[in-house]
Amino acid sequence: MKKCYLLLALMGWQANSYSQTLNQSANWPNTAWTITGNYNEDSEAFESDPRIASSFAYNDRFSGNPHEDNIAAESPVINLSAAFANGETLLELTMPYGYRYKANDALRLEYWDAAISAWIPWGENIPGNANTSFAVSNFCSLPKTLYISEMLNISGFTTAQLTGFRYRLFYDDDPAGAAWNYGFCFDSPTLRSWSCAAPTRLTATGVGSSPITWDNVPGIAGYEYVLNTTSADPTGAGTPTLSNIFLPSNLSLPPSTKHFFHVRSVCTTSQSPWRTVSFTTSPVNDNCTAAIALTVNPTAVCTVKTAGTLESATDSDEPHVGSGRPDDDVWYTFVATATSHRIELTNITGNGSEIIVHEVLEGTCGGGLISVHLSDPDLNPTSSTPRALTIGNTYYIRVFTYASDANTQTDFDICITTPPPPPANDNCSGAYTLTVNPTATCTAVTAGSLVSATDSNEGNPEIGTPNDDVWFKFTATQTAHRVTLRNVSGMPRDLVVEILQGNCGNLTSMKISTSYANTVFGLTIGNTYYVRVFSESPDTGATTTFNVCLSIPPTGAICEKPIVVSGLPYTTTDNTINYGDDYDFPQGGESGCEGTNNHYLGGDETVYAYTPAANQTINIRIPGAPGWTAILVYTDCNAIGTGAIACANGDFEIGDREINELAVTAGTTYYILLSTQPAPQSFAYTLNITEESLGTKPFDDSSFRAYPNPVKNILNLSYKEEMTAIKAFNILGQQVLSKNINATESEVDMSALHSGTYLVKAYAGEEVRTFKVIKQ
Repeated sequence: MKKCYLLLALMGWQANSYSQTLNQSANWPNTAWTITGNYNEDSEAFESDPRIASSFAYNDRFSGNPHEDNIAAESPVINLSAAFANGETLLELTMPYGYRYKANDALRLEYWDAAISAWIPWGENIPGNANTSFAVSNFCSLPKTLYISEMLNISGFTTAQLTGFRYRLFYDDDPAGAAWNYGFCFDSPTLRSWSCAAPTRLTATGVGSSPITWDNVPGIAGYEYVLNTTSADPTGAGTPTLSNIFLPSNLSLPPSTKHFFHVRSVCTTSQSPWRTVSFTTSPVNDNCTAAIALTVNPTAVCTVKTAGTLESATDSDEPHVGSGRPDDDVWYTFVATATSHRIELTNITGNGSEIIVHEVLEGTCGGGLISVHLSDPDLNPTSSTPRALTIGNTYYIRVFTYASDANTQTDFDICITTPPPPPANDNCSGAYTLTVNPTATCTAVTAGSLVSATDSNEGNPEIGTPNDDVWFKFTATQTAHRVTLRNVSGMPRDLVVEILQGNCGNLTSMKISTSYANTVFGLTIGNTYYVRVFSESPDTGATTTFNVCLSIPPTGAICEKPIVVSGLPYTTTDNTINYGDDYDFPQGGESGCEGTNNHYLGGDETVYAYTPAANQTINIRIPGAPGWTAILVYTDCNAIGTGAIACANGDFEIGDREINELAVTAGTTYYILLSTQPAPQSFAYTLNITEESLGTKPFDDSSFRAYPNPVKNILNLSYKEEMTAIKAFNILGQQVLSKNINATESEVDMSALHSGTYLVKAYAGEEVRTFKVIKQ
């Protein structure tokens, strides 16, 4: 039996010159093809017509949402009689394609059964091969892969089926109805006939040198295979085998090398087409015992790097109790030259780059390793700083992806550096003394660095983890000082600034913030205060450097030091960016004004103060203000953020900010605060503060009527003289309605206003009549 098989195999090897009866390209563009279906014919949707172009493409994204689309490119009739007569009763279609799949759509190959006049599916639906990162236009720009159809057996076809054969590429965005999906592009297909069935379901079952399998083909003499590093079909004969399993692990293959396994069936007088699958052998350091030795850089600079890959890495089966699953780990070793080293992974590419983990261990391979450090994939997966190392000891590093992944294709460079000693102000007792700038200008600054900083153990604040805090101190010369970080560079840049009072070892936090500029109030002149700076993340190994400036807030920056409005009318043009961000909205609270939330204290602020000499009514206005800007009025600096007495805000609207007819009391100071939400952070403005004019003449009340009051929808007005206009304001002083009248009678539509009390002003020449209206 074995000799017979070898004879058949030799006969097959001699048949390489065998030519197929049917080897027909669609030869697009081809006017013999037809397009059918219900689809959007616009060129943005029907991207490429194979009758006039070399490809067939449809973009469902531009067909309408939702819109029922189905489209097919149908071949002309192809007579299969000659192939059938030559015993070539197996058909195969190949074509390059790109396809971005979305739920419910169907893309498939079909053939025409002339005996029953119906299209029949030729195999399963064509799978998507483009991920979601690709654009939704010009689908022919997608990277294409080769689609190889299942072999269609025509041995039972009738004469009508053979002579009337056609095939088509059919797409439906949702067979159940309308949908809004993506699209596809096919290059010109080729139809071939074969007499020998090719292997199916050829699969590399895992990574590295895992077994390669395929389904047995009934009725053949055997198979032949070629294993090489070339993707093209072999030109000669392969190695004969009767098995449908191949074990690369039995061979001594070079590591980290992409191999191609080609296999075909051997029949009595011919062979099938080749089928090919690729695999990449595991890295040389796939296991702990083959760990690659790393060079330790003597400084913090990555002068020497080592290239690494996770492609085809397998589980080393070394113990692991930390985060992630090391089923694709690779190994390195280094000898510690300091008690702390920095591990950096750079130039990361591939599909596992965002969830990479590295672990430091000591001990022996084969179950004797103990983890001493593990990076946090949620914080800084690409670098970390293991501490408390023993100089002269050998440590292992394993790198892997956090999630379970059958075949991660991630490449990287790994580097070990030696950080400098901790800075002199690593602890509170070594705090650097800050120079107090006598103005708002940062003339004098103090340099700071988080490089090699450690935890000072001065307590854990509400924000961040101070395991890399550094310290500064100052003597207050004012009751309020501003601490600003400038020229921040390195990583990370999400820093926390905390101002504290007391003594080292017994400190109380006064203010903590992630802002680079912070003003602290309630200082006692002559007292010493401390500032600590640290990264918000608990990860160590920061490379952040910065300058610290201690200054005095400029006039207008804080409530305790406002810009004084000495008299009315008052007009000024300025920008809140000149004064800084000194106030933060209380979390979860309201500003004190109905409908105005605290996020309007999220940007830069300017503060004005006005103390009237007599009781009066004033208007505060900013014309043409950008969106997300507000005016807030307080009578107590301690109430900022919780107790405004009047507000005007515009959310996303561009327009006037107005607080009208605000009654003010003689001798009371009113703090007018201009601010924004966190975006746009600052804004340019013109501020107008005027005293309300009551007009030179009063209305003749006996001749004026306003009804009904309360009102549901229409307020009717009448007066003996011609009224020129009417305006309505809510209880916050915001104008909510304005209408020109120029008549003695008018109807005012108030149906769009919310229920509540409104102040309405009617104007007639120099006369002004103010009255309250209740809207139901």
